[in-house]
Amino acid sequence: MKVSGQEAGVLPQVVSNSTAKASPSENGKESLQNATHQLARDVYHKENSREISPVYSKPINISGDMGTITNTKTWEEHSYESGLAWANLYFPGGDVHKAAESMFSPYEQFMAELNQERPDLADSYWGISINKSGELKVSGSLSDADKEFLETRLNENEELVSSAQDFKDNFLKYISMESLGWGKYDANESNFDDIFDLKQMLENSRADEDYKRIWGKSLENPELSYLELNDSISRQLRSNARKFE
Repeated sequence: MKVSGQEAGVLPQVVSNSTAKASPSENGKESLQNATHQLARDVYHKENSREISPVYSKPINISGDMGTITNTKTWEEHSYESGLAWANLYFPGGDVHKAAESMFSPYEQFMAELNQERPDLADSYWGISINKSGELKVSGSLSDADKEFLETRLNENEELVSSAQDFKDNFLKYISMESLGWGKYDANESNFDDIFDLKQMLENSRADEDYKRIWGKSLENPELSYLELNDSISRQLRSNARKFE
């Protein structure tokens, strides 16, 4: 790509004031004109240098000097990463969907055991999130004792915790590569637990019988509908995440 007439990654050479001197010669007038022209182009003033804001819908990593912004990625690299992100975010068999599928079985097992031990909690409305430390947290209108009970049991389920962390890691990894879909939303390590209720996501993504019949032979876990999963993720992003302008 070209930026301001320069090839991407190539910075313009700056003419130093110290090199622009007129020296006596037979063509003294011409030398003086050339030197003056060079000095006129040397407009860099360190104290007054301005930061130029990138005009993108989502922040990207840029580097630059002397008012010239150089993209750190080629168009081919950007296209490859964008395609990789879409494949792993939105389609069955992608890393995000596989992580969600791997959460479903241990979650179902947890809820079955909870229904036997504490049916009152199993039927209550509460949510599950994963915090920055990788621990599962419980939200909702429950007593502190009930939240502590649920969180202890949830974090004892190593398979569920590991799968939830994989979902988080893969989601954040791939939305950083695209800016047209879920990448339009500000989801990051710090606010992930405020955006996503994993319990709600899994409950709303159960596959119906028609889905199981159509996809049952081609998907590893047809119990989880990737169409409903996409809808659930989109709804939570729209409701809980800030959208990049």
